[in-house]
Amino acid sequence: MKHNQSASVDLPVTKGDLTSPRWVAVFSEVSFLSGSMARRNSIASTEDVALLRAELAVAAGADPYASTGLQFSPSQCIVDAYDACLAECPHLLTALIEKYGVDVNGVADGGWMTLLIGAASSCSTKCIAVLLSHGADVNLAAVYKGNPISSLHAAAEHGHVAVCRQLLEAGANLEFRSVHQFTPLHVAAQRGKVGVVALLMQRGADTCAMTLDLRAPIMLACITQQLLCVQALLSHADLDHRDEYGASLLHIAAKGGPAVLEAILPRYVEAGLVDIPSGVDADNVMPAGRTPLMRTCLSSKYAEAKMLLKAGASRYAKDSIGDCPLHYCLGGTSMAILQLLLGTAANWHYTPEQLNDATTGRPVLAIAVQSGSAEACKLLIAAGANAHAKVLHEGAFFGYADLARINWPDRPELAALFDPGAVQEPFTPPCCANCQKSGVKLSACSKCHAVRYCSTACQRAHWRAHKPACISPNDVNEANVAKYKI
Repeated sequence: MKHNQSASVDLPVTKGDLTSPRWVAVFSEVSFLSGSMARRNSIASTEDVALLRAELAVAAGADPYASTGLQFSPSQCIVDAYDACLAECPHLLTALIEKYGVDVNGVADGGWMTLLIGAASSCSTKCIAVLLSHGADVNLAAVYKGNPISSLHAAAEHGHVAVCRQLLEAGANLEFRSVHQFTPLHVAAQRGKVGVVALLMQRGADTCAMTLDLRAPIMLACITQQLLCVQALLSHADLDHRDEYGASLLHIAAKGGPAVLEAILPRYVEAGLVDIPSGVDADNVMPAGRTPLMRTCLSSKYAEAKMLLKAGASRYAKDSIGDCPLHYCLGGTSMAILQLLLGTAANWHYTPEQLNDATTGRPVLAIAVQSGSAEACKLLIAAGANAHAKVLHEGAFFGYADLARINWPDRPELAALFDPGAVQEPFTPPCCANCQKSGVKLSACSKCHAVRYCSTACQRAHWRAHKPACISPNDVNEANVAKYKI
Protein backbone atom coordinates (compact mmCIF):
# COMPACT_ATOMS: atom_id res chain seq x y z
CA MET A 1 0.00 0.00 0.00
CA LYS A 2 1.43 3.38 -1.07
CA HIS A 3 0.68 6.79 0.40
CA ASN A 4 0.63 10.00 -1.59
CA GLN A 5 3.79 11.85 -0.82
CA SER A 6 4.55 15.56 -1.17
CA ALA A 7 7.33 16.73 -3.41
CA SER A 8 10.71 15.65 -2.12
CA VAL A 9 12.77 18.22 -0.27
CA ASP A 10 16.56 18.20 -0.26
CA LEU A 11 17.57 19.07 3.29
CA PRO A 12 21.21 18.15 3.81
CA VAL A 13 22.30 17.86 7.43
CA THR A 14 25.85 18.88 8.25
CA LYS A 15 28.01 18.10 11.25
CA GLY A 16 27.64 21.78 12.18
CA ASP A 17 23.87 21.36 12.37
CA LEU A 18 24.22 18.35 14.63
CA THR A 19 26.52 20.12 17.07
CA SER A 20 24.32 23.19 17.48
CA PRO A 21 22.92 23.65 21.02
CA ARG A 22 19.45 22.48 19.96
CA TRP A 23 20.57 19.20 18.44
CA VAL A 24 23.25 18.48 21.01
CA ALA A 25 20.35 18.42 23.47
CA VAL A 26 18.22 16.33 21.10
CA PHE A 27 20.87 13.67 20.60
CA SER A 28 22.18 13.58 24.17
CA GLU A 29 21.83 10.38 26.13
CA VAL A 30 18.22 9.61 27.04
CA SER A 31 17.61 6.89 29.63
CA PHE A 32 14.65 5.44 31.50
CA LEU A 33 14.55 2.98 34.38
CA SER A 34 18.32 2.84 34.83
CA GLY A 35 19.13 2.86 31.12
CA SER A 36 16.65 0.45 29.57
CA MET A 37 16.43 2.81 26.58
CA ALA A 38 19.40 4.88 25.50
CA ARG A 39 20.90 6.88 22.67
CA ARG A 40 24.58 6.82 23.48
CA ASN A 41 26.39 8.38 20.49
CA SER A 42 27.66 11.95 20.79
CA ILE A 43 27.32 12.30 16.99
CA ALA A 44 23.92 11.32 15.59
CA SER A 45 23.36 7.93 14.00
CA THR A 46 21.86 7.39 10.55
CA GLU A 47 18.41 7.02 12.14
CA ASP A 48 18.86 10.27 14.05
CA VAL A 49 19.81 12.13 10.88
CA ALA A 50 16.72 10.72 9.19
CA LEU A 51 14.55 11.92 12.08
CA LEU A 52 16.07 15.40 11.88
CA ARG A 53 15.50 15.59 8.14
CA ALA A 54 11.92 14.40 8.56
CA GLU A 55 11.27 17.02 11.28
CA LEU A 56 12.64 19.80 9.06
CA ALA A 57 10.72 18.46 6.05
CA VAL A 58 7.40 18.47 7.89
CA ALA A 59 8.09 21.96 9.25
CA ALA A 60 8.59 23.05 5.63
CA GLY A 61 5.29 21.45 4.58
CA ALA A 62 6.73 18.30 2.98
CA ASP A 63 6.02 14.63 3.65
CA PRO A 64 8.09 13.00 6.44
CA TYR A 65 8.94 10.04 4.20
CA ALA A 66 9.99 12.10 1.17
CA SER A 67 13.76 11.76 0.67
CA THR A 68 14.47 12.04 4.37
CA GLY A 69 15.88 8.58 4.99
CA LEU A 70 12.87 7.26 6.90
CA GLN A 71 11.43 4.10 5.33
CA PHE A 72 7.65 3.96 5.37
CA SER A 73 5.71 0.89 6.47
CA PRO A 74 2.44 0.75 8.46
CA SER A 75 4.14 -0.98 11.41
CA GLN A 76 7.11 1.41 11.31
CA CYS A 77 5.03 4.57 11.78
CA ILE A 78 4.52 4.10 15.52
CA VAL A 79 8.23 3.31 15.96
CA ASP A 80 9.04 6.55 14.17
CA ALA A 81 6.53 8.36 16.38
CA TYR A 82 8.21 6.96 19.47
CA ASP A 83 11.64 8.03 18.18
CA ALA A 84 10.20 11.46 17.42
CA CYS A 85 9.16 11.74 21.09
CA LEU A 86 12.66 10.83 22.27
CA ALA A 87 14.33 13.26 19.84
CA GLU A 88 11.79 16.06 20.45
CA CYS A 89 10.44 16.30 16.91
CA PRO A 90 6.90 17.67 17.46
CA HIS A 91 6.19 18.47 13.78
CA LEU A 92 7.08 14.93 12.72
CA LEU A 93 4.99 13.49 15.56
CA THR A 94 1.99 15.60 14.53
CA ALA A 95 2.26 14.47 10.92
CA LEU A 96 2.50 10.79 11.92
CA ILE A 97 -0.61 11.11 14.09
CA GLU A 98 -2.74 13.16 11.69
CA LYS A 99 -1.62 11.83 8.32
CA TYR A 100 -0.62 8.26 9.07
CA GLY A 101 -3.06 7.49 11.89
CA VAL A 102 -0.59 6.63 14.64
CA ASP A 103 -2.41 5.72 17.87
CA VAL A 104 -1.40 8.25 20.54
CA ASN A 105 -1.91 5.57 23.21
CA GLY A 106 -0.19 2.82 21.24
CA VAL A 107 2.98 0.87 21.92
CA ALA A 108 5.49 -0.12 19.24
CA ASP A 109 5.71 -3.83 18.40
CA GLY A 110 8.19 -5.52 20.73
CA GLY A 111 8.31 -2.49 23.01
CA TRP A 112 6.53 -1.59 26.21
CA MET A 113 6.76 2.17 26.56
CA THR A 114 3.89 4.40 25.44
CA LEU A 115 4.57 7.52 23.38
CA LEU A 116 3.70 9.76 26.33
CA ILE A 117 6.10 7.95 28.67
CA GLY A 118 8.85 8.17 26.04
CA ALA A 119 8.29 11.92 25.71
CA ALA A 120 8.15 12.34 29.51
CA SER A 121 11.39 10.45 30.07
CA SER A 122 13.22 12.63 27.53
CA CYS A 123 11.72 15.93 28.74
CA SER A 124 10.07 16.58 25.39
CA THR A 125 7.45 19.12 26.49
CA LYS A 126 6.43 19.99 22.92
CA CYS A 127 5.79 16.34 22.02
CA ILE A 128 3.82 15.90 25.26
CA ALA A 129 1.66 18.88 24.24
CA VAL A 130 1.07 17.29 20.83
CA LEU A 131 0.09 13.94 22.35
CA LEU A 132 -2.23 15.47 24.95
CA SER A 133 -3.91 17.67 22.36
CA HIS A 134 -4.63 14.55 20.29
CA GLY A 135 -6.24 12.70 23.21
CA ALA A 136 -3.40 10.76 24.82
CA ASP A 137 -4.36 9.26 28.19
CA VAL A 138 -2.12 10.95 30.76
CA ASN A 139 -2.66 8.08 33.24
CA LEU A 140 -2.18 5.20 30.83
CA ALA A 141 0.39 2.83 32.33
CA ALA A 142 3.11 1.02 30.46
CA VAL A 143 3.88 -2.40 31.90
CA TYR A 144 7.58 -3.25 32.22
CA LYS A 145 8.24 -6.80 33.46
CA GLY A 146 4.85 -6.81 35.16
CA ASN A 147 5.41 -3.39 36.74
CA PRO A 148 2.96 -0.61 35.73
CA ILE A 149 4.71 2.74 35.16
CA SER A 150 2.97 6.05 34.51
CA SER A 151 4.24 9.05 32.57
CA LEU A 152 4.50 10.95 35.88
CA HIS A 153 6.77 8.20 37.27
CA ALA A 154 9.01 8.61 34.21
CA ALA A 155 9.23 12.39 34.54
CA ALA A 156 9.80 12.17 38.31
CA GLU A 157 12.64 9.68 37.95
CA HIS A 158 14.55 12.02 35.66
CA GLY A 159 13.77 15.17 37.63
CA HIS A 160 11.89 16.92 34.82
CA VAL A 161 10.00 19.55 36.84
CA ALA A 162 8.44 21.25 33.80
CA VAL A 163 7.20 17.93 32.45
CA CYS A 164 5.74 16.94 35.83
CA ARG A 165 3.90 20.26 36.02
CA GLN A 166 2.61 19.78 32.45
CA LEU A 167 1.34 16.28 33.22
CA LEU A 168 -0.26 17.32 36.51
CA GLU A 169 -2.11 20.14 34.79
CA ALA A 170 -3.41 17.56 32.33
CA GLY A 171 -4.79 15.45 35.18
CA ALA A 172 -1.96 13.01 36.01
CA ASN A 173 -2.65 10.91 39.09
CA LEU A 174 -0.35 11.98 41.96
CA GLU A 175 -0.83 8.66 43.74
CA PHE A 176 -0.40 6.24 40.82
CA ARG A 177 1.17 3.06 42.21
CA SER A 178 3.71 0.70 40.69
CA VAL A 179 3.66 -3.01 41.47
CA HIS A 180 5.77 -2.32 44.56
CA GLN A 181 3.45 0.54 45.53
CA PHE A 182 5.89 3.30 44.56
CA THR A 183 4.21 6.64 43.92
CA PRO A 184 5.91 9.34 41.80
CA LEU A 185 6.98 10.98 45.09
CA HIS A 186 8.76 7.77 46.17
CA VAL A 187 10.61 7.69 42.84
CA ALA A 188 11.66 11.36 43.01
CA ALA A 189 12.79 11.08 46.65
CA GLN A 190 14.80 7.92 46.00
CA ARG A 191 16.51 9.51 42.98
CA GLY A 192 17.23 12.80 44.76
CA LYS A 193 15.08 14.96 42.46
CA VAL A 194 14.32 17.65 45.02
CA GLY A 195 12.64 19.98 42.51
CA VAL A 196 10.10 17.30 41.64
CA VAL A 197 9.67 16.42 45.33
CA ALA A 198 8.83 20.07 46.11
CA LEU A 199 6.36 20.27 43.21
CA LEU A 200 4.56 17.03 44.12
CA MET A 201 4.32 18.09 47.77
CA GLN A 202 2.93 21.46 46.69
CA ARG A 203 0.28 19.66 44.63
CA GLY A 204 -0.76 17.55 47.63
CA ALA A 205 1.13 14.27 47.21
CA ASP A 206 0.86 11.93 50.18
CA THR A 207 4.21 12.23 52.00
CA CYS A 208 3.35 9.25 54.20
CA ALA A 209 2.38 6.87 51.37
CA MET A 210 3.87 3.42 51.94
CA THR A 211 5.62 1.07 49.54
CA LEU A 212 5.08 -2.67 49.69
CA ASP A 213 7.76 -2.91 52.41
CA LEU A 214 6.09 -0.06 54.38
CA ARG A 215 8.58 2.66 53.51
CA ALA A 216 7.61 6.31 53.17
CA PRO A 217 9.33 8.57 50.59
CA ILE A 218 11.67 10.08 53.21
CA MET A 219 12.90 6.60 54.14
CA LEU A 220 13.93 5.94 50.54
CA ALA A 221 15.68 9.32 50.45
CA CYS A 222 17.58 8.32 53.63
CA ILE A 223 18.61 4.95 52.20
CA THR A 224 20.06 6.59 49.06
CA GLN A 225 21.47 9.53 51.12
CA GLN A 226 19.55 12.24 49.26
CA LEU A 227 20.00 14.99 51.86
CA LEU A 228 18.02 17.73 50.12
CA CYS A 229 15.02 15.45 49.68
CA VAL A 230 15.27 14.37 53.33
CA GLN A 231 15.22 18.01 54.41
CA ALA A 232 12.24 18.77 52.16
CA LEU A 233 10.21 15.85 53.54
CA LEU A 234 11.30 15.96 57.20
CA SER A 235 8.54 18.22 58.50
CA HIS A 236 5.97 15.66 57.28
CA ALA A 237 7.74 12.57 58.64
CA ASP A 238 6.04 10.13 61.03
CA LEU A 239 8.78 9.58 63.63
CA ASP A 240 7.09 6.52 65.18
CA HIS A 241 6.53 4.57 61.96
CA ARG A 242 8.49 1.33 61.34
CA ASP A 243 9.00 -0.37 58.00
CA GLU A 244 8.55 -4.08 57.26
CA TYR A 245 11.91 -4.83 58.90
CA GLY A 246 11.07 -2.98 62.11
CA ALA A 247 13.26 0.05 61.37
CA SER A 248 12.17 3.61 62.12
CA LEU A 249 13.38 6.62 60.16
CA LEU A 250 16.15 7.14 62.74
CA HIS A 251 17.32 3.52 62.37
CA ILE A 252 17.60 4.03 58.61
CA ALA A 253 19.33 7.41 59.01
CA ALA A 254 21.79 5.90 61.50
CA LYS A 255 23.05 3.67 58.69
CA GLY A 256 22.65 6.23 55.91
CA GLY A 257 25.54 8.58 56.62
CA PRO A 258 26.37 11.39 59.07
CA ALA A 259 24.85 14.19 56.98
CA VAL A 260 21.44 12.52 56.81
CA LEU A 261 21.59 11.56 60.49
CA GLU A 262 22.53 15.11 61.47
CA ALA A 263 19.44 16.40 59.65
CA ILE A 264 17.03 13.96 61.29
CA LEU A 265 18.46 13.54 64.81
CA PRO A 266 17.22 16.87 66.28
CA ARG A 267 13.59 15.86 65.60
CA TYR A 268 14.05 12.65 67.57
CA VAL A 269 15.91 14.42 70.39
CA GLU A 270 13.07 16.92 70.65
CA ALA A 271 10.52 14.08 70.75
CA GLY A 272 12.56 12.07 73.29
CA LEU A 273 12.92 9.17 70.87
CA VAL A 274 16.71 8.87 70.49
CA ASP A 275 16.50 5.26 71.76
CA ILE A 276 13.37 4.39 69.78
CA PRO A 277 13.21 0.56 69.69
CA SER A 278 12.81 -1.30 66.42
CA GLY A 279 9.72 -3.33 65.70
CA VAL A 280 9.46 -6.96 64.68
CA ASP A 281 11.58 -7.94 61.67
CA ALA A 282 9.35 -9.53 59.01
CA ASP A 283 12.26 -11.76 57.92
CA ASN A 284 12.91 -12.77 61.55
CA VAL A 285 16.63 -12.08 61.05
CA MET A 286 17.16 -9.51 63.80
CA PRO A 287 15.58 -9.27 67.28
CA ALA A 288 13.07 -6.56 68.10
CA GLY A 289 13.94 -3.68 70.43
CA ARG A 290 17.11 -2.64 68.60
CA THR A 291 18.02 1.01 69.12
CA PRO A 292 19.56 3.23 66.42
CA LEU A 293 22.86 3.12 68.37
CA MET A 294 22.86 -0.67 68.11
CA ARG A 295 22.44 -0.38 64.36
CA THR A 296 25.42 1.98 64.01
CA CYS A 297 27.52 -0.35 66.17
CA LEU A 298 26.68 -3.37 64.04
CA SER A 299 27.42 -1.43 60.84
CA SER A 300 30.70 -0.01 62.27
CA LYS A 301 29.51 3.57 61.70
CA TYR A 302 31.81 5.45 64.07
CA ALA A 303 30.76 9.03 63.25
CA GLU A 304 27.09 8.15 63.51
CA ALA A 305 27.59 6.29 66.83
CA LYS A 306 29.42 9.30 68.25
CA MET A 307 26.59 11.62 67.17
CA LEU A 308 23.94 9.41 68.79
CA LEU A 309 25.88 9.16 72.07
CA LYS A 310 26.34 12.92 72.14
CA ALA A 311 22.58 13.29 71.61
CA GLY A 312 21.91 11.13 74.66
CA ALA A 313 21.57 7.60 73.25
CA SER A 314 21.88 4.95 75.96
CA ARG A 315 24.90 2.63 76.13
CA TYR A 316 22.88 0.32 78.35
CA ALA A 317 19.65 -0.21 76.37
CA LYS A 318 18.81 -3.86 75.65
CA ASP A 319 16.99 -5.52 72.79
CA SER A 320 14.42 -8.29 73.10
CA ILE A 321 17.08 -10.96 73.77
CA GLY A 322 19.05 -8.87 76.27
CA ASP A 323 21.91 -7.66 74.06
CA CYS A 324 23.22 -4.12 74.54
CA PRO A 325 25.20 -1.88 72.11
CA LEU A 326 28.44 -3.60 73.20
CA HIS A 327 27.20 -6.91 71.77
CA TYR A 328 26.38 -5.25 68.45
CA CYS A 329 29.72 -3.45 68.42
CA LEU A 330 31.59 -6.75 68.83
CA GLY A 331 29.50 -8.23 66.04
CA GLY A 332 30.65 -5.35 63.85
CA THR A 333 34.27 -5.65 65.16
CA SER A 334 34.92 -1.89 65.34
CA MET A 335 37.59 -1.18 67.96
CA ALA A 336 37.02 2.58 67.70
CA ILE A 337 33.32 2.22 68.57
CA LEU A 338 34.12 -0.32 71.30
CA GLN A 339 36.48 2.13 72.94
CA LEU A 340 33.91 4.91 72.48
CA LEU A 341 31.32 2.80 74.34
CA LEU A 342 33.63 1.54 77.09
CA GLY A 343 35.53 4.75 77.79
CA THR A 344 39.05 4.81 79.22
CA ALA A 345 40.76 3.58 82.38
CA ALA A 346 40.16 7.00 83.90
CA ASN A 347 36.42 6.69 83.33
CA TRP A 348 35.01 3.30 82.35
CA HIS A 349 31.34 3.60 81.35
CA TYR A 350 30.45 0.02 82.34
CA THR A 351 30.81 -1.68 85.72
CA PRO A 352 32.36 -5.19 85.96
CA GLU A 353 28.88 -6.49 86.82
CA GLN A 354 27.49 -5.13 83.57
CA LEU A 355 30.38 -6.52 81.53
CA ASN A 356 30.06 -9.97 83.11
CA ASP A 357 26.25 -10.13 82.92
CA ALA A 358 25.45 -13.62 81.64
CA THR A 359 21.68 -13.56 82.12
CA THR A 360 21.24 -13.97 78.37
CA GLY A 361 24.08 -16.50 78.09
CA ARG A 362 26.07 -13.97 76.02
CA PRO A 363 28.60 -12.04 78.14
CA VAL A 364 30.37 -9.51 75.94
CA LEU A 365 33.79 -11.14 76.39
CA ALA A 366 32.40 -14.34 74.84
CA ILE A 367 31.32 -12.37 71.77
CA ALA A 368 34.79 -10.84 71.53
CA VAL A 369 36.40 -14.30 71.66
CA GLN A 370 34.05 -15.62 68.99
CA SER A 371 34.83 -12.61 66.77
CA GLY A 372 38.55 -13.44 67.07
CA SER A 373 39.60 -9.94 68.14
CA ALA A 374 42.49 -10.10 70.62
CA GLU A 375 42.45 -6.30 70.92
CA ALA A 376 38.77 -6.33 71.90
CA CYS A 377 39.43 -9.07 74.47
CA LYS A 378 42.30 -7.10 76.01
CA LEU A 379 40.22 -3.93 76.22
CA LEU A 380 37.27 -5.72 77.84
CA ILE A 381 39.53 -7.45 80.38
CA ALA A 382 41.16 -4.11 81.21
CA ALA A 383 37.67 -2.63 81.72
CA GLY A 384 36.73 -5.37 84.22
CA ALA A 385 35.51 -8.39 82.25
CA ASN A 386 36.28 -11.68 84.04
CA ALA A 387 38.78 -13.59 81.89
CA HIS A 388 38.36 -16.80 83.91
CA ALA A 389 34.57 -17.18 83.86
CA LYS A 390 32.90 -20.12 82.13
CA VAL A 391 30.29 -19.60 79.44
CA LEU A 392 27.63 -21.77 77.89
CA HIS A 393 28.50 -22.92 74.38
CA GLU A 394 26.50 -25.53 72.45
CA GLY A 395 25.03 -27.02 75.62
CA ALA A 396 28.24 -27.18 77.70
CA PHE A 397 30.26 -24.75 79.81
CA PHE A 398 33.71 -23.73 78.57
CA GLY A 399 36.43 -21.40 79.77
CA TYR A 400 37.42 -18.60 77.41
CA ALA A 401 40.72 -20.31 76.55
CA ASP A 402 38.85 -23.43 75.38
CA LEU A 403 36.29 -21.28 73.55
CA ALA A 404 39.13 -19.53 71.72
CA ARG A 405 40.68 -22.87 70.70
CA ILE A 406 37.32 -24.15 69.44
CA ASN A 407 36.61 -21.07 67.33
CA TRP A 408 40.18 -20.16 66.32
CA PRO A 409 42.41 -23.27 66.35
CA ASP A 410 45.00 -21.51 64.19
CA ARG A 411 45.38 -18.56 66.60
CA PRO A 412 47.02 -19.80 69.80
CA GLU A 413 47.84 -16.25 70.89
CA LEU A 414 44.12 -15.60 71.42
CA ALA A 415 43.70 -18.62 73.73
CA ALA A 416 46.90 -17.64 75.56
CA LEU A 417 45.19 -14.50 76.86
CA PHE A 418 43.00 -16.68 79.07
CA ASP A 419 45.41 -19.43 80.15
CA PRO A 420 45.93 -19.74 83.95
CA GLY A 421 48.86 -17.57 85.01
CA ALA A 422 48.65 -15.38 81.92
CA VAL A 423 49.91 -11.89 82.72
CA GLN A 424 47.40 -9.26 81.70
CA GLU A 425 49.47 -6.34 80.54
CA PRO A 426 47.93 -2.88 80.74
CA PHE A 427 45.80 -2.30 77.69
CA THR A 428 47.30 0.04 75.13
CA PRO A 429 44.58 1.42 72.88
CA PRO A 430 45.28 1.11 69.14
CA CYS A 431 46.63 4.30 67.65
CA CYS A 432 47.65 5.79 64.32
CA ALA A 433 51.10 4.57 63.25
CA ASN A 434 52.02 8.07 62.13
CA CYS A 435 50.55 10.61 64.58
CA GLN A 436 49.87 8.19 67.49
CA LYS A 437 46.28 9.44 67.80
CA SER A 438 43.95 6.98 69.56
CA GLY A 439 40.22 6.87 70.25
CA VAL A 440 39.37 7.56 66.62
CA LYS A 441 38.38 5.37 63.70
CA LEU A 442 41.49 3.69 62.28
CA SER A 443 41.92 1.94 58.93
CA ALA A 444 44.43 -0.87 58.46
CA CYS A 445 47.05 -0.87 55.72
CA SER A 446 45.29 -2.65 52.85
CA LYS A 447 48.37 -4.75 52.03
CA CYS A 448 49.87 -5.96 55.31
CA HIS A 449 47.04 -5.16 57.76
CA ALA A 450 49.75 -4.76 60.43
CA VAL A 451 49.50 -1.01 61.04
CA ARG A 452 46.60 1.44 61.19
CA TYR A 453 46.08 5.05 60.25
CA CYS A 454 43.57 7.74 61.18
CA SER A 455 43.61 9.36 57.73
CA THR A 456 44.92 9.02 54.20
CA ALA A 457 47.30 11.91 54.87
CA CYS A 458 48.91 10.03 57.78
CA GLN A 459 49.22 6.87 55.69
CA ARG A 460 51.04 8.77 52.94
CA ALA A 461 53.30 10.55 55.42
CA HIS A 462 54.27 7.23 57.04
CA TRP A 463 54.77 5.28 53.81
CA ARG A 464 58.55 5.86 53.53
CA ALA A 465 59.08 4.39 57.02
CA HIS A 466 56.53 1.61 56.63
CA LYS A 467 57.39 0.47 53.09
CA PRO A 468 60.33 -1.83 53.99
CA ALA A 469 58.14 -3.90 56.36
CA CYS A 470 54.92 -3.80 54.32
CA ILE A 471 54.24 -7.29 53.00
CA SER A 472 51.02 -9.18 52.45
CA PRO A 473 50.42 -12.13 54.83
CA ASN A 474 49.92 -14.28 51.73
CA ASP A 475 53.48 -13.52 50.58
CA VAL A 476 55.27 -14.59 53.77
CA ASN A 477 57.87 -17.25 52.84
CA GLU A 478 61.49 -18.00 53.64
CA ALA A 479 62.81 -15.67 50.97
CA ASN A 480 60.69 -12.76 52.13
CA VAL A 481 61.45 -13.46 55.79
CA ALA A 482 65.15 -13.01 54.99
CA LYS A 483 64.55 -10.06 52.67
CA TYR A 484 62.28 -8.08 54.98
CA LYS A 485 63.83 -9.40 58.24
CA ILE A 486 60.45 -10.48 59.53
